[in-house]
Amino acid sequence: MVARRQADSHHAVECEVEEREVHEEEVPEEFGSRPFEPDH
Repeated sequence: MVARRQADSHHAVECEVEEREVHEEEVPEEFGSRPFEPDH
């Protein structure tokens, strides 16, 4: 499991970025209809 973590460490970062990008893509639709408060 440790070896796999080292091999996928870069992929894990990409997954986090992808999730963030997908979330940002979903925001604009509701952004104009209702105010949105950032959690972070």
